[in-house]
Amino acid sequence: MSDMLTQRRTLVEALYQKTLQGKLEWEEGLAAKSFQTSVGRINLQISKESDEDRTDINLELFDKGWNSIELFSDNSFGGVTPVRVGQSSYFNLMLNLFEMAQRNSSGADKVVAELLDSLEVDLITWKEDNPEDDFPF
Repeated sequence: MSDMLTQRRTLVEALYQKTLQGKLEWEEGLAAKSFQTSVGRINLQISKESDEDRTDINLELFDKGWNSIELFSDNSFGGVTPVRVGQSSYFNLMLNLFEMAQRNSSGADKVVAELLDSLEVDLITWKEDNPEDDFPF
């Protein structure tokens, strides 16, 4: 496996983890169906392109002046599966990252958390090892 592929895999998985942990703030991108964030001197943009037959998730890296450095998509990973996160493919991983960036950008997660606080309810916790918590279907 090439070093470039290993770096891309590590980058996508790290962005997913950091976004999940709330450590990255995403905002709406300039292009349609895109969201952007910055890490150090590097700007990143995740975008979704769809047509009748397929959907591609692209990640583009820019320098601080927004000059493109690199662009790759979920197709860059072939049949390789993610290692550090519980996703079945890089398409699923990048699609989930895109959707998290979208929710982060819109503030949806903060709004739902605010509503739950106002309703004074605790979050439901899942007990994966308890069969009584299984759905009846």
